[in-house]
Amino acid sequence: MNPSKILIIRLSAAGDIILTFPACIFLIKNFPEAKIDWAVDERFSDLPGLIAGVNKKLIFPGKTLKNKSLSAAEKIKAAWNFIKEIRRENYDLVIDFQGLFKSGLISFLSGAKVRAALAPGGHDSREFNHWLNNKIIKIDSDNPISSKILYRSLNLAARAAGAVPPENFTMEKLVVPPAGRAEIGLFFETLRHKSKNGKIIALNPFTNWPTKTWPAEKWMELIREFRREDKLKNSAAVILWGPAEKETAEKIAASDELTFISPPTSLVEVFSVLERCDAVVSGDSFALHAAFVLNKPVAAIFGASDPARCAPFGEKTALATQKLECQHCFKRTCPLGSCDCIKNLQAVDVLKAILSLDIA
Repeated sequence: MNPSKILIIRLSAAGDIILTFPACIFLIKNFPEAKIDWAVDERFSDLPGLIAGVNKKLIFPGKTLKNKSLSAAEKIKAAWNFIKEIRRENYDLVIDFQGLFKSGLISFLSGAKVRAALAPGGHDSREFNHWLNNKIIKIDSDNPISSKILYRSLNLAARAAGAVPPENFTMEKLVVPPAGRAEIGLFFETLRHKSKNGKIIALNPFTNWPTKTWPAEKWMELIREFRREDKLKNSAAVILWGPAEKETAEKIAASDELTFISPPTSLVEVFSVLERCDAVVSGDSFALHAAFVLNKPVAAIFGASDPARCAPFGEKTALATQKLECQHCFKRTCPLGSCDCIKNLQAVDVLKAILSLDIA
């Protein structure tokens, strides 16, 4: 197969979109004559634009469809306009990285002759997605990273297009973020001055699951540990935050003279912030995966989600997690009501992960 028009379907969420970047870049490099478009939810529509080779973004009207003030007719019209835009493109290959009924329906209605997706099982494909696609790919591999979302997406892309999947994946810097607003540059100039040109470490305390979120008090304890370590005592810390998170971010920053909250950022501007940092500490979230594709040293904090599937990997990654029987249940709400997997992780354990990184 030598596809000339390819549609990537990965609507959400932000972190999963980032983990699809290597697959997209593989297609761009191996099929340089092909036009590669990306169907993405409007909340995350800026992210595919970080990849220079993406031809066009097709914006899924997710917010519109959830808007309770709109009538059913208005929502159907918005959805059908989206489908019509896809059908006009006459794609010869659609690759459904989402693996859900919604993405499968988009793929089915695209009119493409070849509609590829992963086989059902685990988190690869659910909700009868495989009934709506016609090239179902099962990944059986003894590769040590074969369970990673990134690896599975990369293999799906290659095999869907008739290419040979890469045997090894060597991490490199995959995107070059824009410089961002002048405010971001000035913020980091001030930070370098206050830290006397010490290291700058990004701290991301926030995730979208309680079972993945390390408590604010633990972050403050971690910062205190920084000041006891010769390698880190002069480092500045930058707290990343988003909507509804500023108060907690300010609380953490107020606990230390060399810790500051970042300027407000869009999703793309988070890349601009991370690009200026020497290392990143984060739970399983968008910021963690953004740091990974920037090839930054990362200390990854894991609770309920499974690092075997979701964690970055390679020489620049260190993992901080526990070994509980209930660990990595992959549930948003703790079945035991305790969240011990994340709450009981100690600051010294996260510190060890950071110190194992080469950020000299």
